[in-house]
Amino acid sequence: MRRGLALLATELIGSCILGSWASPVKASTATGVVVVISAVNVGSNLIARVEDHVRTSLGAATRVKCGVLAAHLTVESATAAATNLLESTDVIALALVSVPGNDRVEKILVKGNVVVLDVEALKPSELKTPEDMERYERRIDRESMRAIGGLLGLSSCPIAQCALYRQRNEEELDRKGRNFCPPCRIKAVEILERMG
Repeated sequence: MRRGLALLATELIGSCILGSWASPVKASTATGVVVVISAVNVGSNLIARVEDHVRTSLGAATRVKCGVLAAHLTVESATAAATNLLESTDVIALALVSVPGNDRVEKILVKGNVVVLDVEALKPSELKTPEDMERYERRIDRESMRAIGGLLGLSSCPIAQCALYRQRNEEELDRKGRNFCPPCRIKAVEILERMG
């Protein structure tokens, strides 16, 4: 037991020092699929990026249903529509929608095994440069992982570099990590394996 804890501590410290949290994890033994669903007004390149990030970060099988949700849905109606698109092998779904004018403080809605993320709410005030676009896409990566973590029942993480860290403002969102810290990643993979 003590040796196992020492190995976990060594991995955690090494990950922090070397910045290897982003390294791909071993393929999960889960047979279920994480599906990424998008609205027609969310770009296919963005969807491909998120799907790749989720697959690499969790080691889970993924698939994409791009542009199948109507544009300008509310977050609540997108949840219902995404639920109807699930197949028997899908264990969870991340639906990315763009809701112009959404003034809700929380941009993530979890219902059943579907989580909806409003990507419009994550846009920086200006999208004029490639750096602005990269910041926007990284925000979506971070919040996609946080949304999936919430759907899996994981709590907020106190480690500011973990995607499950609950930021208080845009500056903290832009500083936090895109991936789960090693302990949160282990929990997420274990839950996915139990689900399917």
